[in-house]
Amino acid sequence: MASAEEWRPQWLSAIRLPPDLILHVHGCTFRLHKFPMVSRSGKLAELLSGTPHGEPLQLSLTGIPADAPTFETVAKFCYGHDVLITPANFLSLYTVASYLQMTDSFYHDNLQNKAMAFFHNRVIHDWNSCIAVLKSCQEKQKLSYVQKPLLIPIIHECLSSIAEMASHDPSLLGPPLEHPAFSQQAQRITAGRRRRLFDSDRHDLITLDIGQYELAMILIKEHSVPAEYIAGSLVRYVRERLRLNEDDFMPEILETIESIIPIQAGIIPCKYLVEMLRWAITFQASEKCQESLQQRIGKQLDEVDLQDLLIPSSAYSQQTKYDIECVSRIFKSYSESCHDVDIETLSRVYALIDNFLLEAAKDENLNVKEFVKLIECCPNDPRRCSDGLYRAIDIFVDVHGYLTESEKERVCRMLDCQTLTWEACAHAMMNQRMPVRVLANIVFMGQLHLRNTIVNSDAGDDKAQECGGSGSGSSSHGGSGVVGGISAGNSGSDHHNDDVRALRAEMERMDMKVMELVRVGRSEKRSFWKELKAILGCGRSPRVYDSYKDKDHLI
Repeated sequence: MASAEEWRPQWLSAIRLPPDLILHVHGCTFRLHKFPMVSRSGKLAELLSGTPHGEPLQLSLTGIPADAPTFETVAKFCYGHDVLITPANFLSLYTVASYLQMTDSFYHDNLQNKAMAFFHNRVIHDWNSCIAVLKSCQEKQKLSYVQKPLLIPIIHECLSSIAEMASHDPSLLGPPLEHPAFSQQAQRITAGRRRRLFDSDRHDLITLDIGQYELAMILIKEHSVPAEYIAGSLVRYVRERLRLNEDDFMPEILETIESIIPIQAGIIPCKYLVEMLRWAITFQASEKCQESLQQRIGKQLDEVDLQDLLIPSSAYSQQTKYDIECVSRIFKSYSESCHDVDIETLSRVYALIDNFLLEAAKDENLNVKEFVKLIECCPNDPRRCSDGLYRAIDIFVDVHGYLTESEKERVCRMLDCQTLTWEACAHAMMNQRMPVRVLANIVFMGQLHLRNTIVNSDAGDDKAQECGGSGSGSSSHGGSGVVGGISAGNSGSDHHNDDVRALRAEMERMDMKVMELVRVGRSEKRSFWKELKAILGCGRSPRVYDSYKDKDHLI
């Protein structure tokens, strides 16, 4: 190359004939010979037909899809030299040959047909070659002078071939997605498998841009490739884009990836779904994308831990610490899908929900409407113990000390007093933050607890007497052993009767409390809490919240 604008390859310098054709290709000048060029190119033959001989002809090929090195290779072919076609240069040679109309109808075994023969014989049967050609297509599509329709059949054949190869060997997509909780031994095995897969020269599908990757994954899904391999590729693709800092494209990438995720629940472990949801919120992906991820997480809520749900609020209009709207949709999704779930799974989910409610209740910026909506989105199951919900409500009311009686009642609306334990009822009856109506229900439920205890005690006492009577009859031949047995039985019966009498007295006292609470609730002149203190016989109510701050403390 003599200058920055003139291109003179070494092989062309060996020709002694003076050049009679000057071609300008994207800022580079090529001094060539007319005959070999027009003998292979139909376009050049048409453009140069009828031109006079003598002075060198000049022609500017402004629309040719080639840079200087590619055009030199094409010119070398026109001069009769052998040209090596590879997956890296196939597309460039093919598009230039198509532009210059270098077909077999114009010259036997021309460049365009040689390039297509290479494509069908070599490229579409090899994974690496297909991906290399697809990446070349990505680069060509960015150029304004490249004829885009020319690339469509090439892209389609490459993608179809990739899907076909993946259906026969899913490991071409990379290792399947493993559950984050699998054992260390499984981790070592998977790491070894991953090294064997990626230490080779195999090209990875995740290096494609999102448009081609989406088309590839859609075809792969249609070829019934196992979902765990598809899921693994999807997660790695998102992480690769994040590593490359493609922030401007992340909303589109996340929305596309979410739409490709297999519909089967559990294919992608919930840890990865939560990770994608956080990215979707951070990069402001569409509402549809975020809601779909929230629904997927809700269906696998038993895999989530508390830290996964503590998603910081990102909206400027929201002052809450956590994204309550997001978590509410997750809870609602679980409520709509938790059918035929075993009690162990339910207990784990309810514990998670209660712990989140406790964390959310401590936020001073969380208003009554948002807190009530969050509670209403939680699954309402009669098997669920309400102690955790009671603790969360108690903390919320204490943190928001300005709430009116009606607002407190609204917050307590979803509290099922029937599923409170006796310990929770006993605590609530001393809690001056609870509204009157709720407290009346709690006292009533405490009364039922006591009544059930008495009934069970009476039933146990009758059974013990029956056993004692039969035992006396069978031991009539005993002597001193009989006397000892009767004495022990009488002693136990005396203690039991004392317990029953104490429980009956407590139940009667609680009957009186219920009546007093009804009267106090109707009174407009006297302070409720002064009256309640007098009824309960306490001078100063304990500070309940202090004993409930610690979230590890259970009622």
